[in-house]
Amino acid sequence: MPNMRTPALSKRTKRARSKSATSRRHDRDHGEIRDSPHPFRRRGMVKQRNFVSAALAIFLLLGSVSSPGAQEGGGPPPALVAVSAVREGMVVPRAEFVGTVYFPEVSEVSSEVNGSVMQVSFEEGQRVRKGAVLVRLDADLLEKTLVSTRALHGQTLAELERATLDLRRIEKLYREESIAEQVYDENRFRVKSLEKKGESLKADVERLEVELSKKTVRAPFDGVVLKKSVDRGEWLSPGAAVATLARDDTMDVIVEVPGEVVPFVSKGGSVQIRVAGKEIEGRVTAMVPKGDIATRTFPIKIQVRNRYSLSEGMEAVVEIPSGTKEQMLLVPRDALVTAMGQTVVFTVVDGRAKMVPVTVDRYVGKEVAVRANGLKAGMEVLIKGNERVRDGQPVTLVSGQGGGPQGGGKGGPPR
Repeated sequence: MPNMRTPALSKRTKRARSKSATSRRHDRDHGEIRDSPHPFRRRGMVKQRNFVSAALAIFLLLGSVSSPGAQEGGGPPPALVAVSAVREGMVVPRAEFVGTVYFPEVSEVSSEVNGSVMQVSFEEGQRVRKGAVLVRLDADLLEKTLVSTRALHGQTLAELERATLDLRRIEKLYREESIAEQVYDENRFRVKSLEKKGESLKADVERLEVELSKKTVRAPFDGVVLKKSVDRGEWLSPGAAVATLARDDTMDVIVEVPGEVVPFVSKGGSVQIRVAGKEIEGRVTAMVPKGDIATRTFPIKIQVRNRYSLSEGMEAVVEIPSGTKEQMLLVPRDALVTAMGQTVVFTVVDGRAKMVPVTVDRYVGKEVAVRANGLKAGMEVLIKGNERVRDGQPVTLVSGQGGGPQGGGKGGPPR
């Protein structure tokens, strides 16, 4: 029996081939060649391509719009800054001199009595407190002598007490003329003799107690041990050194200055000292009126508090007054920054930062005396935000800033 489905299948196949050919002709007309003959797949890819094109156009449009902070010509945006006014002030000229740090007190601690060393309680470099035990000497014989003398003193006091009672009774009988005057005198002189003996023995006890206390050598003040001069088992004679101790709660700085500078230095005056990388304030305690004939310089002693573990022999740079007061420009320390290898400040001119090189003359508390061309009293200099600002960059003042000198910030460069 013949198959009736064959014509139907052939018609569908022909229609499919006809649609496929039509699709390929359409793609060729648009410059595209597709492997897939399905028309719905082709429409989806066209929509995707249109979406990408639209996104690219939006991106280019947004890129052409400048940001609010950008400046014309591509310059940096305004910097937020704080300012302070330059002022004039009277400043004492100062010169730097190199001095040396010394201990204010160095003592060779010695034994006042003789004896064998039984204990040594310190080492070189050790810090000790006033009254701390350094050395103990053998005191066995002295302790026994002290015990014996104390007992003898007690016995004498007991005899004196009995003799005093006897004298009172005899004195009563003597007034009644019941005994001879000789008996009364003997008892009276016996009491006086015992009183003197008691005083002598008391002095012996006190002397032995002092001598016993000196068998222990103690630190005379707070300080540091510089040298150890004794070991256990040694025999010490009176006056023998056991240690060298230095007081270091304060330190002295001795600096030699020329004769022409001496008139500007006053006892009790304050000076600035740079030692061990620290800035320290010192006080002039003495000006020795005897100079070095070879150098024509005179020693000045300055006392500083030892808050930075200073040691004798350290170099100290001291700022000494060297003339009369003069008027100079003063800026806050925070105004100083380093740019292109030089110290500068930034002023504000027409809303823009202007870099002005300066020469630091000296530091005056929280301010700095400077010399500069183009800097005048009353001008405003940047004290905050100046670390990142550039010459010519627009600036915006922070609300509430400006006026007198202000603290804060990183401060100026090191001296």
